Amino acid sequence: MGTEIIVALIGLAGGLLTAGLGFYQWRKSHQAATAPGPPPPGKLSRSEEKALGRRRSGLLDRLTDDMRHINLLNHPKPLNIESLYVQLRVHDQQPLRFMHHEELQELRGRAPGDLVRLTRARKKDQQAEILTPEEAFTRFRRMVVLGDPGAGKTTMLRYLGFKAATDEILPVFVELRRLVRAEGGLLDYVSTRWAERYGELQAADLIDHALTTGSAVLLIDGLDEVLGGESADEADATYQRVIQEIDRLAARYPGARIAVTCRRAGWRGQLPAFRTLEVLDFDDSQIEEFVGNWFQDDHDKRDKLTAALRRSSRIQTLSANPLLLSLIAIVFESDLELPERRSKLYARTIEVLLTEWDSKRDIKRFPRFTADRKRDLLEEIAWHYQRAGLAYFAKDELLGVIAGFLPTVDLDPADAPAILGEICEHYGMLKEQAQEVYGFLHLTIQEYFAAEVAARIGAPAIAEIAKVRHDPWWEEVILLLAGRLHDATPLLLAVLGHDQDTAAIEGPVARDDDMFHNDLLLAGRCLVSTPRIKAAWLRGRIVEEIGELMLAAPDESATELFKEIGATRISQIEPRLKDLDPSHRKAVAKTLGLADLSTPPDFLKDWTEVPHEPALIVEWLERLTPHATHPDSEKPLELLVDKARELEVHAAVPVLWKLHDLGREDSRADHALNDCRHALLELGEITEDELWEALSLGWRDFGLVSLLLRVSDQDRWLCALLDPRTDPWHLRRFTTNLRGDLPKALVGSVAGHLRDESIAWPTRWLLTELLDGGPELLDVLADERAHPMVRVGAAATLADHGHHEGVPLLLAMVPRGIDGTPRSAYPGHRVAVLQHETALRERVYTCLAKTGDPAAIQALVSRFDQLAAESPPTPDDPRVPDECNDLVDALTETAPELISRRLVTLIEGLPRITGELYYRSVVSNLAIALPASLTAEMLRRVRAVNLPRWAIDDTRVLTTRIGEVGEDWRPCTSS
Repeated sequence: MGTEIIVALIGLAGGLLTAGLGFYQWRKSHQAATAPGPPPPGKLSRSEEKALGRRRSGLLDRLTDDMRHINLLNHPKPLNIESLYVQLRVHDQQPLRFMHHEELQELRGRAPGDLVRLTRARKKDQQAEILTPEEAFTRFRRMVVLGDPGAGKTTMLRYLGFKAATDEILPVFVELRRLVRAEGGLLDYVSTRWAERYGELQAADLIDHALTTGSAVLLIDGLDEVLGGESADEADATYQRVIQEIDRLAARYPGARIAVTCRRAGWRGQLPAFRTLEVLDFDDSQIEEFVGNWFQDDHDKRDKLTAALRRSSRIQTLSANPLLLSLIAIVFESDLELPERRSKLYARTIEVLLTEWDSKRDIKRFPRFTADRKRDLLEEIAWHYQRAGLAYFAKDELLGVIAGFLPTVDLDPADAPAILGEICEHYGMLKEQAQEVYGFLHLTIQEYFAAEVAARIGAPAIAEIAKVRHDPWWEEVILLLAGRLHDATPLLLAVLGHDQDTAAIEGPVARDDDMFHNDLLLAGRCLVSTPRIKAAWLRGRIVEEIGELMLAAPDESATELFKEIGATRISQIEPRLKDLDPSHRKAVAKTLGLADLSTPPDFLKDWTEVPHEPALIVEWLERLTPHATHPDSEKPLELLVDKARELEVHAAVPVLWKLHDLGREDSRADHALNDCRHALLELGEITEDELWEALSLGWRDFGLVSLLLRVSDQDRWLCALLDPRTDPWHLRRFTTNLRGDLPKALVGSVAGHLRDESIAWPTRWLLTELLDGGPELLDVLADERAHPMVRVGAAATLADHGHHEGVPLLLAMVPRGIDGTPRSAYPGHRVAVLQHETALRERVYTCLAKTGDPAAIQALVSRFDQLAAESPPTPDDPRVPDECNDLVDALTETAPELISRRLVTLIEGLPRITGELYYRSVVSNLAIALPASLTAEMLRRVRAVNLPRWAIDDTRVLTTRIGEVGEDWRPCTSS
């Protein structure tokens, strides 16, 4: 008991001591806030009020003019804030949260584009209530606005001052960097400044009266910029002095609105009466508004810069910062384009952030080492984490990297925390993204520094990077590196898969390229920055082969790239466009700025709407038919032919036949073929029997099938299904249209054909699908004399309709698979592709899985395991057998968890996927099967695998399927 009393007395003493210290701190703060300063002014006489008003009016005019103009970097003339300013957005400061280790690991190696999108999405999620600075200033009256370097804080304050002055409110604007070297308090400095600049010799009483009456706003810029002095202690003492001065003024003038700006990293709190807000980055609409304001008198430049920003996601990311966007606009304004080498723009950005932004405003900070050494350190950090595949890094690991660097410049490793703080607070190149987690201001800066290091290292770095060239994490580094090398030949050869320079490369210049030509296209993108290439032949080979790729097949990326790097060769390409199909030719011609070779008729400009007079319909058909190969004629011809059919314009028959024959002969005009057939059928020029006869001749004409399905009844469809002359490619189409809509009158006929051995069994299989699981199918299933595959078809259809009688037969088929190419019962029957086209195996597995029978599910899963073990995916070919794909499709609806876990296990068994991820790779199969309930777990497991970019795209498909990204997978950033 005695012990408990002692403990209680100690606790009571501690409480009294805490209360006493709290009262002492309050009393000290209260005295500091109220003791200094002039006494409150008494009531002014009328004459004093008038005199003060005259002085105030003249001063407001001069302040308005001052606030209207801003100087920016090395722009040759002051800028008008009224016409240039884009309204910023602010919101309450978001406290940084801690990041779990798993979250950091899941960010490793993410595609840079993904990081940009996820960062933007995270920011959007965090934005509770967004205000303009004017709204915030009116609502909160006392606010501290935080932001990264160049976020627009100073311009925002000047704009608030300009708006206040135009509203007859006195703006008291204070740049704290100047206050550090001035004598006296904050308002003493303003009074002296106004006396020198405006000749207002008695400004103190004017300011005091305005602040007291609430007819002035106090705008204090750059709280972080007072960290001057010869030592860290002196810098901290200056900061504390300014904080106390602001706190005193807030207590002295309770009716005045006060706004303070500060860099995010330099903010130390200590103004509890002020609302703390953050400046948000520019969004896309604000970027476009800024560019429009900058080039308001030159719309051509405005449009060109806007387009240039849209083309480069990384430059657009930089342009979310108003300072850097201004820099981009200045560069574009002087050069009429962005630098061919983006590295030049990034180098300029680094120069501004490290040196110019402070020096232009005459800010002196306490440095521990020079800007050049800071750059060296930042390069070291960037290279380290780029190789680690990380854009965000834990503080303790980052401090270790810094500590390892410091001895190389003769500094104590123990200074690492102070150095990190200095870089974050003074320059903003690194920033705290979450509690104890750091990253570069923009990922682009990390990539630029990494490319600088790689250029300096040379051949070893090139060899290392070439091995990971298919990883999108390294793509921008490779492109920047190409522009930084004295000779980009070794890099280009490494990207193309060659070890040494040789002009005697036989075959494709990209050795062992994949089906998507990724090596060739990456080498081409390296040429965009016009690097120096001593092997002159290499540039020409790359451009030539990208041109051939562009012509070989529609490929928008290849065409856009050829436009950028092959401008001098476009004239050589142009004559070959005539050999392309219309849509391909039109796309290439449009991208390259060429006229489409099939010139549209001049009279087409007179086309307004479809005429209703028969004579005009015929006239327009005759005028347009010779130009049917031109894409611009397609829609008018479609409308005219349809109108001729609708109005029964028999006079149009000759030209309709002419258009019909042109469509048969020239694929560029085949768009009109089916419409002509339909019109000629309605006009009595073609009979339905003639169309069916044409189909029986073996035409693989899908348009004709579509027309027959529109104009013929179902008994004709059934006849076509039974006709051995019908192309197998059309059989599934007729089956699909008959299934579920079979007239009762045809049921008996269909059932009677099931035992007709003169009909090939694949056709009879299709007939089983037309029935709805009635007694006809049960009879076939029970008849052991019937063809075994027809019985299987009957069993599958019964299962599809919920009848389990045929399940044992289907289960017996599973262990050995649905085997054997269908053979016709008589010569000439086209069944070569029928098994694939009718998907017999897939139907059996799907119908079996649909029953939900546990034995059926287990049999299907066991079959998958058997096939995957016999022919497992490999790093070079990450696919499973085609039969496995059918099993995945079947099990996706009924047992998605079972099949998803097996697919992930197969993926985890691959040390690294090096081959192409074709349509049905193990990863794309997972995208098909994965249920929402397993998304978080499966994505964690998949992300741990070293996947190429196509797999990363597929994992994005997984998250899209369930409507949103799982929080356990999506990285949380606050940048």
